[in-house]
Amino acid sequence: VDKNGQGHCYTCMGCRSFLTPYVDENGKPKYYGRFNQGVVTINLVDVALSSGKDIDKFWKIFDERLDLCYRALMLRHNRLKGTLSDAAPILWQYGALARLKKGETIDKLLYGGYSTISLGYAGLYECVKYMTGKSHTSAEAKPFALSVMQHMNDKCKEWKAKENIDFSLYGTPLESTTYKFAKCLQKRFGVIEGVTDKNYITNSYHVHVTEKLDAFTKLKFESGAHRVQRVPVTEANGKIQTSTATVLVMPEIEHVDIVINPADLEIDTYHSSGAGGQNVNKTESAVRITHVPSGIVVSCQVERDQLANKETCMEMLKAKLQAKHDAEIEEKIGGERRLKVGTGERNERIRTYNYPQNRVTDHRIGYSCLNLPKIMNGDLDEMLTALNEANQKDLLEEQTKQLQKEMEDKQ
Repeated sequence: VDKNGQGHCYTCMGCRSFLTPYVDENGKPKYYGRFNQGVVTINLVDVALSSGKDIDKFWKIFDERLDLCYRALMLRHNRLKGTLSDAAPILWQYGALARLKKGETIDKLLYGGYSTISLGYAGLYECVKYMTGKSHTSAEAKPFALSVMQHMNDKCKEWKAKENIDFSLYGTPLESTTYKFAKCLQKRFGVIEGVTDKNYITNSYHVHVTEKLDAFTKLKFESGAHRVQRVPVTEANGKIQTSTATVLVMPEIEHVDIVINPADLEIDTYHSSGAGGQNVNKTESAVRITHVPSGIVVSCQVERDQLANKETCMEMLKAKLQAKHDAEIEEKIGGERRLKVGTGERNERIRTYNYPQNRVTDHRIGYSCLNLPKIMNGDLDEMLTALNEANQKDLLEEQTKQLQKEMEDKQ
């Protein structure tokens, strides 16, 4: 959103770097054709390890390293000052980045937000892991991780106000540098489990590759009826209208290959019946197989050879077991679907989005947020954390009651 209050959607530079909003002297937003002056990356893991887990020392060292980054970024900036547009006519004169005159310097493009200059960071996971003993995705360590991020963001704002240069925060894609950082850390601090025991450090704010995350676990509490209260733009009298939508979050059904344990089978052979000549009556070519756990029975006498009939029986049994498994899954999912979604009636609502009051309320736990745009933009972390904590509390209470009941029964 730019200073005119207008939102824009535009592509990033490369894989992840977005330019900050910019409005030119004519009040028009501009994104394409702008550029970045360069990046200097702070190694957050080194900051943490240098502090020895002393939190006061951590912030002191952090500020010292950030000041070093600031001075390095200013060196990059000052190196660009005085560059003539003739150095790269396609970039500076013919419109790739600007349309400057021949012999004109690029200096005016370095200030006022036309271009950015970036403070990069790496290893947030390892930094937080060392200082707190937990991942930055955990509820306990997340506040510290956010304070680290906010501190870097605040420094960028401070430098921007001081220099009239658009300093921005940048999640550095380390690529080959990750190995160099990791080896330097091992050399300085040794091998520390979960921190320096790999030949890499984690990119920017990324979740560590060893953590098992899935969307279903995070969003499972979104299933149910969602109520929306708003005043439509077509409503002349300001009357609030209510509508509902049902949401279902369930994992995708995975195909299961049926494996049959030979110990679960009872195999009988007998004489075939019907047409077929003397061979039908002389040999026990027909086969009957009973799958004891399920009670499914299949038989075959199509072939004149017992082995061939047995193979056909096994294929028939496998198909029936697969069908039985699929039917059970469908029945289970159908029940879960009915339980989670309900009928979609308003009295079954799990959450209300009230636009006039700028409020979102989750009725299951009584949680309210007076920042509707934040929720609608997808920032559900606080609400999902509250739901998960309430769920864990309910499970703990249920387990406690069960344990007390078992102890009472024993007495």
